[in-house]
Amino acid sequence: MTLQFHFGHTFQDTYRIGERLRWGGNDKGTPGQGRAEVIGYQEACGTCGLDEDREYVLVFEHDVLTGGHRSALPDDLVRLG
Repeated sequence: MTLQFHFGHTFQDTYRIGERLRWGGNDKGTPGQGRAEVIGYQEACGTCGLDEDREYVLVFEHDVLTGGHRSALPDDLVRLG
């Protein structure tokens, strides 16, 4: 699954779980937070064709994508939107 999010250096960078965010241009958010949650928007899968309009909560710890994610609830969209 591929999720698009707006946190860190927002310039079409690609990340995998365990990778550290890049900062230093067109930044959104604050670097160096102990824990940050952001909304991730699901993209259509070019392999299997799955194309659901769903949002997820992504978790970052000390600027590293942890792999912790879950489906976003309406409260999450308000809180993190």
